[in-house]
Amino acid sequence: MILQILKYAGFAFLLYGALVALAYVMQRSLIYITSPLKPSLSQTIVADVKEVSIATEDGLALAAWYKPPASSAHPVILRFHGNAGNVWWSMDSMKAFAAAGFGVLAAEYRGYSGNPGTPDEEGLYKDARAHIEWLKTQGITDKDIILFGESIGSSPAVQMALEYPDAGMLVLLSPFTSLVDTASVHYPLLPVTWLLKDRHDNLSRIGKIRMPLAIAHGTSDIVVPYVQGKKLFEAAPESKIFLTLDGAGHNDLWHYGAEQKIMTLIVERWSKR
Repeated sequence: MILQILKYAGFAFLLYGALVALAYVMQRSLIYITSPLKPSLSQTIVADVKEVSIATEDGLALAAWYKPPASSAHPVILRFHGNAGNVWWSMDSMKAFAAAGFGVLAAEYRGYSGNPGTPDEEGLYKDARAHIEWLKTQGITDKDIILFGESIGSSPAVQMALEYPDAGMLVLLSPFTSLVDTASVHYPLLPVTWLLKDRHDNLSRIGKIRMPLAIAHGTSDIVVPYVQGKKLFEAAPESKIFLTLDGAGHNDLWHYGAEQKIMTLIVERWSKR
């Protein structure tokens, strides 16, 4: 009987070890949900949008979508979309901002929307950096850029807030404290703290930012728990504001008024400059 129990225990241990090994090898394929399909500009209802080519420091050419601001008095929103998203998600959700005269650069990552390359944490930062540098070639200064990150896009947004401290504002939708924290919620039986190569540790960085911050999070978010957004907010310095969207999940914040509330905050911020 004891030998049989030990046999089953040994088999379970081997099976668990194989699962951990598979998760380690396949982790980036599981983290970054990409699509090889390239969205068409005909899919956006925002006027005056064009496709632009963004050159990264490691030699990639990324296709992104850009709508220039109506005037030099309007900021440009640099939007980093969430996982499994693409440039179309960014631009379509930003149509109200574009209609208000704001410029919008819907950033795209390596490996997404038919772009070359394979995504990882450092790669996303290179991509984000390249988008900012491209905006500078269009005459857009740091102070007129709003860093806008959703979900996994919160990581490049926070990192760029550190690297470009003169940017006008940081806006985060459904952000996580770190990828380790979020993965631990969804994979409680895996040793994610030791497994993950990409950490996306927003919590360790948010206290160092020196620009206005707005965070919006839904109370019914089952992808990134609401408590993570609150914890991130509490660790950030002033000035900051937190928008609680009662009943909202992870991908439906716009249906709960996030768009209008964030736009009001941005307009108020720009009116005080």
